Amino acid sequence: MTKPITSVAVMQLVESGRVKLDEPAGNYLPELSQVQVLEEFDATTGKAKLRPAKAPPTVRQLLS
Repeated sequence: MTKPITSVAVMQLVESGRVKLDEPAGNYLPELSQVQVLEEFDATTGKAKLRPAKAPPTVRQLLS
């Protein structure tokens, strides 16, 4: 039940103009400005190869 409650709370912030859906989520949560994307995973060594995201995630993407 946390996702519906969080989504409603964020949509209330959007409605009041305090949050914009298509802005980078890093504007509100700085930890998300340096997000890494899994490029490949080597199952034999258990190591993941990460790369920087091509575009920062938006609030809209996190809600979907």
